[in-house]
This record gives sequence, C-alpha cells and structure tokens, in this order.
Amino acid sequence: MMGTPDEPGLIPRTCSGLFERIEMEQNSAITYKVHVSYFEIYNEHVKDLLTPKSNSPNYLKIRESKSDGVYVQNLTDEPVRNYEDIVRLMKVGDMNRTTASTKMNDTSSRSHAVFTLTLKQIQHDLSSDSTIERLARMRLVDLAGSERAGRTEATGQRLREGSNINQSLTTDRLCEDLQWAGVQWDEGPGVGGPHGPYWQSERNELYQKHAQDLLDDGAAYRCFCTPQTAGAGTAAFVTSGCYQDCSHISPSEAAERAESGSEKFT
Repeated sequence: MMGTPDEPGLIPRTCSGLFERIEMEQNSAITYKVHVSYFEIYNEHVKDLLTPKSNSPNYLKIRESKSDGVYVQNLTDEPVRNYEDIVRLMKVGDMNRTTASTKMNDTSSRSHAVFTLTLKQIQHDLSSDSTIERLARMRLVDLAGSERAGRTEATGQRLREGSNINQSLTTDRLCEDLQWAGVQWDEGPGVGGPHGPYWQSERNELYQKHAQDLLDDGAAYRCFCTPQTAGAGTAAFVTSGCYQDCSHISPSEAAERAESGSEKFT
C-alpha cells in the first residue's frame, strides 16, 4: 500500500493524484480542504500513528454518535495543503507503526493500518451568494497478511500478534459475506436473530458502520490482494481473504449521485 520512494504504492499515488485534480479544478468559485488521519489496530488496540511514541501506549477508544457515526475518539485529524504535507505525515506514521522481524519478513507489519483522506469541496455561487459543501472520505486500509506459525516460527509476542491478525481477517471475511447477503448489524453477544460478528474485532467494529455507509451513501469498496503464490504461499493467499468483488455501486453511479447534488459521500 505504501511502497517505496522509487516505487510508490497505492496510498501515495492516490494522494498525489488527488492534489493534481484539486490543482486542475480549483478556481475562484470552487475551493477544497483536505484532512488526513492515520491509525493502526495492533492486538485489538487502536493507536494514533500521527502522535509521538511514548513509553506507555495511549490507546484510543471507538465511539459512536448520531452525527458522526462510528469514529475513533481523539484521533489526530491533520489539515494538509499539498502532497508534500501528506508525505511528511506518512513518514511520521510509518515510523510509529508496529513492525517486527519474522522468519518470512524482516519488517513484517504487526497491525492493520487505516489512512483516511477527508475532502471538502466548497462551491460558491456568486450570483446568488450561496454556498454548497460536499464531503467525501476515502479510507485506505493496509491489512497485515495472514500468517502460519509453522512457517514464521513465531513464538511469544510474535505468535500472539499473528493470532490476532488471523482472527480479524477471518472475521472480516465472514462480515463481508454476511453484509452483502443482507444480514443485519450485530449489537453484541446475546442479541437474537442472524447477525454479523462485528463486535469480535476492533477493525470489524469500524468496518460495520463504514460498510453501512456504502449502502446508504453510494460509495464503492475495493479489495486488492498482493499474494506470493509460489509454493506454500498459495495456501496463505487463499486463507488471507481472496475477497470477491464487494463493490455496491459502480463509479458511474457514484458520479451520477454527485451530479444530482448529494451532499455527503463516504
């Protein structure tokens, strides 16, 4: 998702393309504001990647409100003016992200990371002296890959991390299957009727409401897998989640909704 300076990944390419579009489209009648947040889910704890590291981890809470839906409380939301600002924040976040060495990878990601771009378009109608605001969010999620303990030879803390990664990926796959089958949201253990097990994982608790946004606000959802399919990697690829096409609407349908004047896209 991040790539390298010589071969940028999906996240930096997306951010660069966004500011290229803004530069092309911004004028006296249309202005844009962009904010960025970056957090990781490590061993079922949510950590802000844009704040300095400390000896005692400051884990954040997942909350829900009528106005904001599900959100991460006290998460840093940085305004950015250009792509260079985003590169600076990505470097800060990547340095703070939890990585460790395993037999299979010297810098293995031990967490899922969520990089969120929030874009506000402010359109000024000079003739009527009115203003229309549109809000869009893009959540770029870098999922840690599934692990087989026998291949990584993980023990202790590394084994616990791998177990949590695998559990959240398994639950994620089940949640996706159930959501697109029309199964309602789960309020937690003990609630009657068929439900998706979103409460079993911090990542899936966030996914639950964001997936509902897809249905309510006309957004699109895409999954990309970058597997090592040689030899024993094939089995890991299958278990990691070779997800089916989960997009709810096409880009053309989303564009039509934007043209019709919908004020929120998530």
